[in-house]
Amino acid sequence: MTGARDRAADLWWAARDDLGRRFRAAARPRRRPPHDLGIDELVSPLRYDIVIRMAFFRFVRANRELAHTDPRAFTELALGHPYAAWFEEIVVPRLGSRAATRASRVEAFHRRVRRTVRLDERFSHRGFDARHPVSVRYVEHLTTDGGKTLRGRFYPVDGCHRLALLSLQGLSVLPRAFYRIVEVDGPPPDNTRALLRRVPVSESDYAGFVGRGYGLTAADLTDLLARAQGLGDPKAAEIAQLVAIDAPLLAAHS
Repeated sequence: MTGARDRAADLWWAARDDLGRRFRAAARPRRRPPHDLGIDELVSPLRYDIVIRMAFFRFVRANRELAHTDPRAFTELALGHPYAAWFEEIVVPRLGSRAATRASRVEAFHRRVRRTVRLDERFSHRGFDARHPVSVRYVEHLTTDGGKTLRGRFYPVDGCHRLALLSLQGLSVLPRAFYRIVEVDGPPPDNTRALLRRVPVSESDYAGFVGRGYGLTAADLTDLLARAQGLGDPKAAEIAQLVAIDAPLLAAHS
């Protein structure tokens, strides 16, 4: 009986996720441009959550036997992973009353973890399904709630777990057959800043993450800012204000 309830719950959440995906992806679709998109530029600087998803897929693969034999025990183990902080910080606010108690949040996380494990298995066996492309949007000028100002970038909208899997597979670009452009109201989220409040990220990891979004490699913040000068404005100024806004959050965990 418990297994039947779990399967029913999985179907309900899958249907809910699919409906949300269809709503977001179908919103004012635009013609796909004839070029590939750099994955690093999609992820950095605002979507550190995709880096966390990549790390969680590695975690799943390292603990696959437990994930299959005792899913509940695997969820308990996963509560100690930054993926749980992503879920609590980014996903839970969208669940509203369905995540009003700790028990309901843990149960929702358990369902999310099970779907992520199954997604990894499907991807491992079948690869990327181009019938369900990643949705991205283009924003010419963006100022986030935290004050970050960015210009002329694509941002992921939906399919971020699959984008993480493609990056984990070693792809550096998102082929044009793998994505579609949509228009969505409101600014793209700055999940990086939201997660820096919860997840300890070293200065070197942050510098490397931001640098990749601009085609740079950097060992620390000083190195990042020095290398950014070679890009000239406005990119050098963008990187400087990213560091100025996020650096206090890095220091808070040091």
